[in-house]
Amino acid sequence: MNSSIAFYRGQYLPLAECQMSLFDYGVMQGVIVGEMVRTFQHQPFHLKEHLQRLQFSLDAIGLKIDSSEKQLTEIVQHLVEQNGKYLPAEHDLGISILVTPGVNPAYAHLQNITTAPATNPTTKQEPTILIYTFALPMSLWAMQTISGQKLTVPSIRQLPENSIDPHIKTRSRLHWYLADKEANKTEAGSRALLLNDEGFITELSTANFFIVKEKTILTPTFDSTLNGISQQMIQKLAMQLNYPFQASQLTLSDILNADEAFSTSTPYCLLPVVSVNGVTIGNSLPGPITTELVTTWSKEVGVDIFQQIQLMAK
Repeated sequence: MNSSIAFYRGQYLPLAECQMSLFDYGVMQGVIVGEMVRTFQHQPFHLKEHLQRLQFSLDAIGLKIDSSEKQLTEIVQHLVEQNGKYLPAEHDLGISILVTPGVNPAYAHLQNITTAPATNPTTKQEPTILIYTFALPMSLWAMQTISGQKLTVPSIRQLPENSIDPHIKTRSRLHWYLADKEANKTEAGSRALLLNDEGFITELSTANFFIVKEKTILTPTFDSTLNGISQQMIQKLAMQLNYPFQASQLTLSDILNADEAFSTSTPYCLLPVVSVNGVTIGNSLPGPITTELVTTWSKEVGVDIFQQIQLMAK
């Protein structure tokens, strides 16, 4: 997608020309909130819910932007319309929306940009907004639709809720980077599944986590994880399919004795989990309820989710 355009600091530019300043808070301190959206049949999926969550994140860190939800919606739709032209009809896009407080005023003198002077911290800071699209990298997940995800519980714990609210969707993820690195070292190809300080299961670095036990779909308590848009979709599908859905304090023992396990994330929607800490979960992959969920989700969006992953991975 070399001809892809993006929205950066108030204007549409070729994506290749969007270069965030070295002195941006997002680069220097990792102060960056955002959303990852995807399309189905080249239409943004649950965009309103993503933008509402973005607003929550912005409010939580005290960052105000001039763009309204309506304006952001129009920008996303324009990018999808323009960049979708370069994709086959049966392929879909990921959409990344990133917001930072902008250039750190202490370093503004090092570049030609209008920002608050370092001597006047009360002067309005101009946030950086970057929105771009990309072809979903389905090759990352194609094999896992067949063989399942492997997860490992690392020594690194989820950040305490009184330090960073897990409902803030941030790109500042050093602890996740270290956790995934440790998990992969423990078992090649494994992703980290973090415990909190109390020893309960929370989430993956980019996904919510679920188990199925005696036909009940269980997920960690909502106050300990990101309020996932795909997680909400699973709750809706569970209701449609008449399966009980419950948010609970889950232990590692609960996970290892589950009938099924799976994760959800915007790009791939849902993936079965084959093992945790090397212990196989359930007797089949994907499990029957996991299969029913992804089949029903596929019907709702008019796309065979697992089939599209395989197709786009080629």
